[in-house]
Amino acid sequence: MSKLQDKLEQYIMYPTNQDILFDLGWEYEVIGQSAAAVGFYLKTCELGNDLDLHYESLLRISICFGKQGNRRWIQRSFLFRAISLAPKRPEAYYLLSKHYNEIGDWVESYTYAIMGDEIGTNIKGTRSYLTFQGKIGLKLLRAEGAFKTGLFDECKELYNEMKNDKRATPHFLELVEQTLKEKCDKYI
Repeated sequence: MSKLQDKLEQYIMYPTNQDILFDLGWEYEVIGQSAAAVGFYLKTCELGNDLDLHYESLLRISICFGKQGNRRWIQRSFLFRAISLAPKRPEAYYLLSKHYNEIGDWVESYTYAIMGDEIGTNIKGTRSYLTFQGKIGLKLLRAEGAFKTGLFDECKELYNEMKNDKRATPHFLELVEQTLKEKCDKYI
């Protein structure tokens, strides 16, 4: 039996269980059915009382709308709602910074990366993969924003900090080293 089928059968038995609703949303998202996933994530928010699951559902809804394309405003609105729900958690700031980076709004990307980095001590586990890279991911987005807005010294300092970060994976360190050579050495 597939995970989706199993979750659907659980949902029939317990249609208001927020854990089952979230898991069902995740299963639909995994198979590319983002509209169905959004519906179950919304139900998780409406029927549940677990703040962390509500927060993660809002992030997942934003990610689903991002995958659909051309829904930038609604994608942001769910991230803003997540921030209003849990302003001391960094994941929504990271996703906002990444969002603004992708559309070339470097000042906004830089600003949200700083905000997430400053408050980013309340990092909790999540039930799904959010692409959140932790403090180092926020620092990377901040460095990119700093470079694009002409803050070259800060950019170089941030890349050097990342280069010496013991939490960085070898692949990440390669990217940082390559970026230092391409951007910082060339322009700074």
